[in-house]
This record gives sequence, C-alpha cells and structure tokens, in this order.
Amino acid sequence: GIDEIRNLRENIKFPPMSAQYKVYIIDEVHMLTNQAFNVLLRTLEEPPVHGKFIMCTTDIHKMPATIISRCQRFDFNRISPKIIADRMKHILNVEKIEFDEESVSAISRKADGSVRDALSLLDQVISYTGDNIVFNEISKVLGLIPYDMFFDLTTAIKEKNGKQLVTVLNNIRSLGTPLEDVV
Repeated sequence: GIDEIRNLRENIKFPPMSAQYKVYIIDEVHMLTNQAFNVLLRTLEEPPVHGKFIMCTTDIHKMPATIISRCQRFDFNRISPKIIADRMKHILNVEKIEFDEESVSAISRKADGSVRDALSLLDQVISYTGDNIVFNEISKVLGLIPYDMFFDLTTAIKEKNGKQLVTVLNNIRSLGTPLEDVV
C-alpha cells in the first residue's frame, strides 16, 4: 500500500549503518496500488546512491511501464523437472523414505518448474503415504489422470468415435482435474 511505500521512501534517505547499501526487496510488486506506484516512481527517479531495490513479480504485465523503464530486468526461468526430481530424491534419501522413480517424476512435473511447489506436494504425499511413496497411491493425492484415460482419449480421437470421446471426457471431468492438465 501507499503507507508502506511512503515509509520506505522516508527510510531510504538515511544511509546504512554497517553496510554499503540498503537493499529493499518488494515481493509481489505488481500488487501495489496506483498511488503506491506513483510514490515508488518518485524514489526510483532520484534514488540515493546507497539504496537498491529488488522488485519481484510473476505478473510483469501488471507493472507500469514507467517503473519498468527505470529498472534492470532479470527474467528467471522455471527449473527443469530433472533438477527438481534430483533434489527430491536427495531429501527422500536423507529422510529414509522409500520411493519409486515414477512418483518423483510425477511430482516434479506437477510442480511446473517450482521447487517450492514440488516440496509442498512432496510434503502432502509423505503425509498421505507415510514412509513408502508409490505412484498408484500418490496419483490420488496429486489429482493425476490415469494413463489408461489418455490411451482411451487418443484411441477415441484416432477412431473418430464421438460417443467414446464424450464418455472419456466425462470421466476426466468427473476426476475434477483441470483440463489444462489433460492437454
């Protein structure tokens, strides 16, 4: 909000006591109000030499162009499922939890490049399955679509069987899985 940005603007005037810079991290910066963006803009136009800002957002298109034009922009890519899977395997080995490769692979794909999401999903899976993670069990927790439904779907499309296609789509819909996951 505007009050926090005004407070930031007042505090940045004073140099740091024991460091070279004062670093302000503004997470989810796209959530600022228009008034808060305007106050921040004034600070960015004439920043003190000891002031550094790190603004984080997942919705860059919601940021005003006037703010973006005064910043260096770094886009971070999603982390590959293999790296996420390797990290989860390490954690599972340290915790002495048994797992199968298919489960770890499914969790890392479901996390969509986010280690935080992968670890949250892994936590849910562990609380559901205990010390032995098996794919058939975790597919319920993760809301994964069973493989046979994919085969049924592609078979119905290949054979141009409209009735079977509608049946398969209804089955998928009944799982409550987002259609984006099916695609």
